[in-house]
Amino acid sequence: MNWSLSELFAKKKALIVDPSLADEAGHHLNVTSALVNTLNDAGYETRTLAFRQFDVEAHPDLNASPVFLNRCYDAVSSVLEKPSRYDALVDKFSIELDHALSDCRETTVIFPTLTFMELPAIAEWIAAHPRPERLTVYFWLVFGPEFLVRSEDQVKIVREWYREGFAQLERAAEFGARIHPIVETAGLHEEWQRLTKLEIATIRLPSMVHLLKDQSLQQERSSITIGYGGDVRVGKGFELLPGVVEAVLEARSGLRFDIRVAIDEPETHKAEIDALTGAGSRVSFKTGSLSPTRFQRFLAECDLILLPYDPEIYVLRGSSICDEAEALGLPQVVPAGVSFSHKTITGGASFSFDEYTAKAIASAVIAAADDMARLQENAERMRHAVTNQNRQFLALMQQG
Repeated sequence: MNWSLSELFAKKKALIVDPSLADEAGHHLNVTSALVNTLNDAGYETRTLAFRQFDVEAHPDLNASPVFLNRCYDAVSSVLEKPSRYDALVDKFSIELDHALSDCRETTVIFPTLTFMELPAIAEWIAAHPRPERLTVYFWLVFGPEFLVRSEDQVKIVREWYREGFAQLERAAEFGARIHPIVETAGLHEEWQRLTKLEIATIRLPSMVHLLKDQSLQQERSSITIGYGGDVRVGKGFELLPGVVEAVLEARSGLRFDIRVAIDEPETHKAEIDALTGAGSRVSFKTGSLSPTRFQRFLAECDLILLPYDPEIYVLRGSSICDEAEALGLPQVVPAGVSFSHKTITGGASFSFDEYTAKAIASAVIAAADDMARLQENAERMRHAVTNQNRQFLALMQQG
């Protein structure tokens, strides 16, 4: 491979591509912020391609361009509703991606969150690239193949789409491009590796802990604050939360809850909202999106993080909130038997629940609150180990 002197001594550059990156706080904004900071600290110059409605001025650190017309979830929902739309929607996104990357000068391209809709488009872009041997492409498969799928017939169809997409990527790799699929958990690795010959790495997405790197995480508090936050989605236990809160507050006087959630359809959750709003002085309940920095601060001000997630839905998936809690040295209450909670449970930094009920979750919260000294000691020990999380991805990048 022939490189010019200017290329050899140029600053390393990376392009982050996320068609679903919009202004609302949550997974996409948090992950992109963490990736940008991790790469910048490692000497990379970064820029980001985002959804067309992304507010560039509100997030200047991301160096973003709002170019994509459609978010991946909209396309996925549409094609699952009517599978015959698949070819047309893939072609549409291929054209959109090709246009978005038409002036791409970076040789390192990162897709933080991918679905079956993007795989063929990425393969086509690589195959058409004038110098594919210079490209290194990384992408995370954050969810399992059955994400958003609602029937067995859809499972078979979606798995076949993934196989076809991976096959196209495998052929694109023959042009010399280095293609690195990544998952966050061992369960997801086993699931995805069945669908492709490409070697899949198991590496967690970078942590946002950098947002508090110059601030103290230790605070003296007279009561234990239990935190629940993030987007309200199916499987995250929000419908069980009023029952959990009521049982915990009745059982222990020294506990309080801080609940910060983003709710797209508040009318659907009116009963839960009313119950939590009227739960009393020991419950702080607020709705609305938090920026990555504010969400990190919210977590850091809690003593115990509650993740009352449905184990059937989260059995293979990762949890960025669990990762952030580990990086901050915070004990957790988590579901047993799922991939994302295995490390914090075996590390003695959390209590788990076996049944997806308010009673079982409340019992786990009470048990954790009664054993905080031990949990905090183990969580602090794990925090130092989690600092390697961001280095793992950088190590993979050094391999090329």
